[in-house]
Amino acid sequence: MFDFWMDFASAFCFRQAPWMQMKDWNQRNAKEKKGLPGLPLLLFVLLMGIPGSALSALAPAFFPQRGRGLFSVFRDEENSRKLREARTLLEQEHWNAGIETLLQVLENASPSAVSMEPGKGYRGLLSSARELLTGLPPKGLAVFERRVEGQAALLLDQARKSRNLRALKEVSRRFPGTRFARAAQLQIADILMESGNIPAAWNTFSALPASSPSGWAGKLICRKLLGLPLYWNKLPEATYSWKGDPLPRAPLIQKIQEVPPLPQPGNPWPEFGGNSEGNRVPSPPVSPHSLFWERRIPTLGIYNWGIHPVSDGRRTLIATGTGLHCFHLMTGELEWSFEGPLHFEERPADFLGGLSPHQIHVPAIKDDIVVAAIQVPVIPDIAKENTEFNGIPVMRRLPVRRLFGFDLETGRVLWSHWSKKGKDRGQALDVSAPPLIVGDTIYVATHKQLGTIAYYVSAFDLRTGTLKWKTLICSSQIEVNMFGNASWEHPGAPLACSDGVIFGTTNLGVAFSIDAEDGAIRWLSSYEIIPIPQAQMIPTAREVYWANNPPLVSEDLVILTPTDSIWVLALERETGKLRWKAPYIASENRSGRSYPLRWLLGIRNNKVYFSGDCFAAIPLSPPGLTLDRRTEARVVIPGLRLGIRNSGDLSEEPRPVLTRSKLLFISRGLGLRRFRISGQADDRGVQDRQEGKYGNLCSSGGVLVSARPLYQRRLIVLRGFFSFQSLLSKARDDFRARPKDLQAAFRLAELMTATPDGSLRTKKAAISAFQYVLNLLKQRGQSLNSPIGIRAKRGLFRLLLELGREEIAHSPEEGKEHLLAALDLGMSLPGNERIHTQILEICELLLSEESLDPARRTRIFSLLEGPFAEVSYPFAGFGTLPGGLYAILIRLRNPAQELSQAKEQMLLLQRILEEYEGAGIGGVPARDYALTLMRDRIRRFGKTVYEELEKRAQQEFDRAGGKRETLKRILHDYPMSEVAGRAIIALAKASAAKNDLEGVLEAWVLSQKRGATQPPSVLWALARVARKRGNLPLAREAARRLPKNFRSNLKSGFEDLPNFALLPPQVEPRLEGIPEALLLDEFWDQRRGRAGDLTTSLLNPSLIRGFPRKGRLPLLFVHSERYQLLAFAPSPKTNKYQLDKADYRLPFEPSIRPLAASIYGDVLILPERGKVRGVHLDSGNVLWDYDRNLSKIQEMEGEEILLSGPIQGGIYLLVSGDPGDREKPLTLHGLEPLTGKRIFRTQIRGNLIPELKNGYFFTL
Repeated sequence: MFDFWMDFASAFCFRQAPWMQMKDWNQRNAKEKKGLPGLPLLLFVLLMGIPGSALSALAPAFFPQRGRGLFSVFRDEENSRKLREARTLLEQEHWNAGIETLLQVLENASPSAVSMEPGKGYRGLLSSARELLTGLPPKGLAVFERRVEGQAALLLDQARKSRNLRALKEVSRRFPGTRFARAAQLQIADILMESGNIPAAWNTFSALPASSPSGWAGKLICRKLLGLPLYWNKLPEATYSWKGDPLPRAPLIQKIQEVPPLPQPGNPWPEFGGNSEGNRVPSPPVSPHSLFWERRIPTLGIYNWGIHPVSDGRRTLIATGTGLHCFHLMTGELEWSFEGPLHFEERPADFLGGLSPHQIHVPAIKDDIVVAAIQVPVIPDIAKENTEFNGIPVMRRLPVRRLFGFDLETGRVLWSHWSKKGKDRGQALDVSAPPLIVGDTIYVATHKQLGTIAYYVSAFDLRTGTLKWKTLICSSQIEVNMFGNASWEHPGAPLACSDGVIFGTTNLGVAFSIDAEDGAIRWLSSYEIIPIPQAQMIPTAREVYWANNPPLVSEDLVILTPTDSIWVLALERETGKLRWKAPYIASENRSGRSYPLRWLLGIRNNKVYFSGDCFAAIPLSPPGLTLDRRTEARVVIPGLRLGIRNSGDLSEEPRPVLTRSKLLFISRGLGLRRFRISGQADDRGVQDRQEGKYGNLCSSGGVLVSARPLYQRRLIVLRGFFSFQSLLSKARDDFRARPKDLQAAFRLAELMTATPDGSLRTKKAAISAFQYVLNLLKQRGQSLNSPIGIRAKRGLFRLLLELGREEIAHSPEEGKEHLLAALDLGMSLPGNERIHTQILEICELLLSEESLDPARRTRIFSLLEGPFAEVSYPFAGFGTLPGGLYAILIRLRNPAQELSQAKEQMLLLQRILEEYEGAGIGGVPARDYALTLMRDRIRRFGKTVYEELEKRAQQEFDRAGGKRETLKRILHDYPMSEVAGRAIIALAKASAAKNDLEGVLEAWVLSQKRGATQPPSVLWALARVARKRGNLPLAREAARRLPKNFRSNLKSGFEDLPNFALLPPQVEPRLEGIPEALLLDEFWDQRRGRAGDLTTSLLNPSLIRGFPRKGRLPLLFVHSERYQLLAFAPSPKTNKYQLDKADYRLPFEPSIRPLAASIYGDVLILPERGKVRGVHLDSGNVLWDYDRNLSKIQEMEGEEILLSGPIQGGIYLLVSGDPGDREKPLTLHGLEPLTGKRIFRTQIRGNLIPELKNGYFFTL
């Protein structure tokens, strides 16, 4: 509800005056600035008729300051007042009253709510209340703990015993700062550490009070494990605990420094910026001038430099904005590709007009999941169409992006926030920036745009994609045209996370800091923005100087480069206060020249480094700041030395790579250049002068990956630069130097796997290398299910499978051993589609060996019939079918020679009927296959072979008690039994008792399949029910088929029932003599105030005799452009048609083929190209739909309905086939028109010409 009011208020306040620019605000005097913002809110309150007090919690606060943009935030005046009161009460040592007031704020305040605090700026209410409770002096803390002790102790005890993370978090949330909260947080962190979720444990330790020694120690240990920089300056002098032993500060530092970081397989670069603090040091590439592979990726989007590759050390991934593609890092081979839903739209260009060149497209990788923001074909509420007037853009449809989660191994979509049917599970949040993954949570900037841009940060669960929380940061506006409409999307900024806090900028004039756990705002900081140009007929975009860089986080600063500002900002992490700022221009001391900057590269040696037309740096603590905290970047390497002759368009300058000590820079004149970070060239005589080869760079595992868009072509060129031999030699040297180094051993194993020769000897050496890595993990006591352990097991599994495939033909024993080892290893890996299919391949290869010992064969059958029973695989000779069905077929492979064997096989065939009916075996339906073999066994061994199944059927029949579902199950599962005949009769009688025409028809169809003679009781039930339901021709036909002796005993005959006849379309008296064109003119004159719409026609369905109906027929119109059927019923008072309002509308796309719409009593049958529907003529409700059933029987591509119409006996006939291939057969479908039940289906030759006339079907 809050989102609605904020969107409405923002839209009202801003959309009324899109011409109001920052220059106007800056020119106003202080009195005007203070008084004007209240006017829109007052008007909003008056318009809505809501008391101002009720809106105090929703009031937007406006900040028109000099040089700053206009934006609104969520102000909660009531809780702000309580917070001020609580602070006063605590200062006066009124502990109980102050704590009670803070607890009220804690329970009632929104995470988005902020208040202005003198000298501190805008602080979040929730975080401020928590800080006051956490920072209570000893006297106040004692009062707080006594106050909550009873409840908190009980909740903590229950949560500890159950180890329930949610319950422990609730204790921490409700009683912040108390010993109960600290105990809960420590147990949460311990549980997370035990489960291997180090990033989440890091956030939890960081949330402990600054006075907590355990919090400090845990936070630093987590930082060391994650490979993040360690900062000791703020570590207090205290006694710490290390494995149960007390330690002072200095020994603790030494112990933490000795902790080995978690092995990072392949030196990955998993997200934009490399890690959550945006400051990961990439591994230096080996031979970065040597092009090893190149791939070209087609895209829908325009020429865009915002595409950056990432890597997990074995693969590289690239997101194009509309798709995601995964390549092998060493070979460049495409492993999988996902083309987003926009690729399947008929007119994708309609969704691409509002793309921003400053939008960043980067996926994020965590363990075995990759997350990306993909553009989807959703029409936004703000602009539903691209509209122009005399070449002047009025409205442009803006892009909509949603999050997708993929399996990294296979590319399978695990979850998404978009579906083709429009069902998004409530996660329909439009994504504005690349995702950031920390632990098991995805953090991403999202927005709503209704007049203004409401900017949120949202958190989602990594595994399921479900929303955890979302926090409104602010609302503001970007450039608009003279009609107040935006012409392009707003590019949000990437996020950073450090010590449990999310940092970022909105690119709307506001930087922010929020809690990672629940999204509570900690502080907001406004900054000077580039003025928005005055609205014109054709909107003018602001000049953008900085790239959309990820933030950098240091010990006490966060470094930001908002795209709507000329400044790089260094803000204090804790308060958001400006420490220093610098313009996008760097100055050279010697020549006095200035160079524009674009990229924020990283922090090295206590300096922040940038690139653009030069390479420049600013110290983290720059000297000589001006009064407004201004400093300047100093040039380290000028443009001429980088090879830049003339300053060009920096928006097309690729992002360089900054390693620990070197810069890899793309020069427009000299191609790839390499320099030391101190400024000396390090090219070693290598200069390729081919800058066109390079794009945005990513260095991972010794490979330099480049992504570059091509001019005038919708292509992204992805290239891998390295020398494989140099890489392998370096890996071998590293391993010889450090044989016990897990990272070096793993790197060598993966490189040996990717060796181009692929010889048997190389594969065996790589197997030994992976086994060595796994042994190292065991010796260290580390889990084999750690990220590096899983990667090693997967590599070993692939090699064993490849070796087993090759050896099974010429060295069966060795091949079997390798395949069995691969099977054992595969079962220990986290399951995914690729692993499952590879395990099934192993099972197939092993079962093909006759020499496989019985124990192993039994184990393989247990796997196929157990965990892999429903996993499909293309088995040789059988086609694609589930593993369980394959196991049954292998058991059936040898024909039965004795009765006992035949009985066992009958039980296996029965399993096919019950468990795998929908599968196909070599193009034959599994059910037909099983029934054929059953008939063969009965023919060879007699009915004795079916005894066991006959007993089961009889037991089911005895328990049925006339229940129709049970009777249907008997007919389905035991069609060969004697009991099935009795079940058909019982089903017909039970359905007739309930007047269920569909059930009686099913019994009739089943009786036809069992034999030519149909039970009279079934025909009699059909005749009675068809007559009651209104299908009189069907009732007459069923009665006609009854035996004479049965009919002579009937009390009432059916001879008087009408036979089939086509009646002429009903002509209403009011319409007689009126031309159809004139009727349409009158229709559109009443409906739209205009006449002569030639796309509308009157629908005249055939009326079928023998289907009673009361009342006049509605008037039916078809609008062929809008694909709608409109029905107008006669007025009950005047009995005339009123065309001012349709009684109902239906989506309806008439076919160009002769598909006859027909009226059977109260049912209107509407045939279309691929489906037929039965619609209630008076209400428009769809009674049945044959679309789903038709799709099931379409065994051939291109099949559609060619002919339809009524036939004798109260049946509606469909003829389907492939109009483009006369060799394919035609299929006849007979439907009962009132229920849509299919009565028959048969096929005829496709070279015949089908015809329908006077209720009869014939062919030419």
